[in-house]
Amino acid sequence: MYPLKFTPVYQERIWGGTGLALEFGRKLPSDRVGESWEISAHPNGLSRVGNGPLAGESIPQLIGDFGTAFLGVKAPSQAFERFPLLIKLLDASEKLSVQVHPGNAYALEHEGELGKYEIWYILAAKPGAKIVYGLKTGTDKAAFEEALACGDLESCLNEVPVKAGEVYAIPPGLVHALGAGIMVAEIQQNSDTVYRVYDYNRVDQSGKTRALHLQKALDVIRFDDFLPDHPLAPLPNSRLIDSEFFKTDYCVTSAADTSVNGTRDDVINENSTGSEPQKHYYNDGSRFYILTNLSGKAQLCSEATAESGRICLEWERGESLLIPADLTEFAINGSVSFLKTYLP
Repeated sequence: MYPLKFTPVYQERIWGGTGLALEFGRKLPSDRVGESWEISAHPNGLSRVGNGPLAGESIPQLIGDFGTAFLGVKAPSQAFERFPLLIKLLDASEKLSVQVHPGNAYALEHEGELGKYEIWYILAAKPGAKIVYGLKTGTDKAAFEEALACGDLESCLNEVPVKAGEVYAIPPGLVHALGAGIMVAEIQQNSDTVYRVYDYNRVDQSGKTRALHLQKALDVIRFDDFLPDHPLAPLPNSRLIDSEFFKTDYCVTSAADTSVNGTRDDVINENSTGSEPQKHYYNDGSRFYILTNLSGKAQLCSEATAESGRICLEWERGESLLIPADLTEFAINGSVSFLKTYLP
């Protein structure tokens, strides 16, 4: 196998815009694109390989055809039945609905799919941009329901100003929403379950309000003054997220420190080629990786094998690549910062 780049699936949203075209030069199908599903095995937006001899293949097809060569010899059995991750870019031209996600147990029972733990890496934010991040201290279920009934929910919401480069963890049960003027890279479980609590009384193009999911939301919201540390500080070549669902490292190719937690399948050496740094990565076949480019431009090349020559990809800001488990060695040529996501 070789480094895989997928064709994005664009999703129109009432709060979307044209930011992905302005920021990344994407050709969008409309002026209301809110989400780009970069790597997805979800039936609501199934992405397909866009490069090389496997072009057109979906992730479920790749799992069926290649098994552990794709996912890894240590991949959990559930991953072969349901690919566990979903990678997105979000462009919030307007506010998102105030919402909450369920955990696995509730989502599997009520929705037939995984729950949603996710993280946001803020790619861009206009001056004064804010997110809803949890509830104000002391807001219990009774106070929350009373505010809903009175149309005063915003008085319960904890708003946080954000700027580019910050990272926020969004665990199940946390009330949250992106504010207007924010663009994020989102790493999440493979789920499309969202329980809307409040949508600012907006109507769609047909003049209809969007559905709310108040009872399910009340079932899963945590009212125990629960709030993760925020924002998470991305230190070069360090573990950023260490959850039970996925791990995410923040990597920088031009950093002097070439050791990432001392493991064989991370960066082990750095060589200079001209003015651009080159980092070599090694994989022992235990897992696949997803790499999301946050800044810069690079070329990612697999090592030549007897079966195929050296395969190289141009890797632009905003793009995500999937490194199959049996791609044992590859190099990144260029100065980039990126998220490296993988299963525990």
